[in-house]
Amino acid sequence: MYQPLVFLILLGAGGGNAEGVLTLRECLESSVRHESVRVADHAVEGARAGLSAARALLGPSSSAEGTLLRNSQELTIDLPPSDPEQPPSILLFQPERTRMGELSLRQPIIEPRAWASVSAARSGVRRAESERGEALWEMRYQTVVQFYEVLRADALVEIARQAERRAKTHAETTRRFHENGRATETDVRRADVAVSEAASRLAEAQARADLARKRLSRITGVESVGRLESPKPPAVAPDTPLEEVVRHRPDLIRSRASVDQAEKGVRLVGAEFWPSLSVAGQYIWTDEPTSGADRTTWRALSTVSWPFFESGRRVAERRARLADVRQAAMQVEALEKEVALQIEEARSRLSTLEQTLGWSEQALALARETLEATTHRFEQGRASQTELVEAETELVSAENRRIELAYSRDLAIFTLLHVLGLPY
Repeated sequence: MYQPLVFLILLGAGGGNAEGVLTLRECLESSVRHESVRVADHAVEGARAGLSAARALLGPSSSAEGTLLRNSQELTIDLPPSDPEQPPSILLFQPERTRMGELSLRQPIIEPRAWASVSAARSGVRRAESERGEALWEMRYQTVVQFYEVLRADALVEIARQAERRAKTHAETTRRFHENGRATETDVRRADVAVSEAASRLAEAQARADLARKRLSRITGVESVGRLESPKPPAVAPDTPLEEVVRHRPDLIRSRASVDQAEKGVRLVGAEFWPSLSVAGQYIWTDEPTSGADRTTWRALSTVSWPFFESGRRVAERRARLADVRQAAMQVEALEKEVALQIEEARSRLSTLEQTLGWSEQALALARETLEATTHRFEQGRASQTELVEAETELVSAENRRIELAYSRDLAIFTLLHVLGLPY
């Protein structure tokens, strides 16, 4: 359990439910606006557009074509033989214009490549969606980590502020003792140095807290990060089977989607060399100037296409796609092994922090008792300024250690949930 003073420090650093207090839930909801998640959203949108384009290959298509042909036709005119020197005929060129239009409609009947393209596009959509889920999963965890960094920094600032107040109080006491002849000039200088060191530690802690807030603002998109509400860590299921973790972890879902997409790529290569069948209808209109009449033609045709010779391209592309499948499958296997190690490491770290946290509470209680006793002896003139500074330093160190372990323990719970792929 938290010690009373430490609890007050956490409450002062984290705030409560007052207006202007930022909660972890609000930060997690804001993390969806991060650039990595938005990039994944665009990738999903592009994959869905690709699926629509692939489906369009299975539907009917129509086209229109118009042609305007302009040429000159030779025309020979015979002349009467009235003049012996006059040629018997004359050659003229008559301009001629021909207009043609064509309207065609095509419907695929058997189109293996289009079917395989649709299947591959569906797999691409699933992969894009899984990558989006993985990006959001990672960003949520980074938000939790940075949120606790701010809480830890705020608590350390409060500890440094209390240490500075105690150093100033001790310096004032030392000056009074010096006026009464109970302390030397060296003790006064040593007390002033302790105040300066405490102020320096406070400024350093405040700078780290400001930097942590900027990082949290960068992740969540919140312009101004004020006080934070210290969250209650969620409960952890102690025994979660690895099979359940495999089903829930977004990175494993994305890896399996990569395997599926690679397998669809193998089918797509094979479909390029399967026979295809399509039917089409054509309407052709021609304006013939010689006859002065229009001519129309209707045609219906079916087309069968079967590429049977490709100089080994099919075999080479299939081998390349099969290599992609094996590579993706090996990545899934390696990731599953890594996940098992991550779970074991997270559980071990949480257990270690729970034990160390109990020991730090005992060390903190002892440091407080030591400082109280040393302060009492110093006021009675039975302890030196050096002993008082050492006791103060020991208490600050114990408080910092306690805060570090408390937040590390809470963060370790979220880390375990993260590696288990469970919601939080």
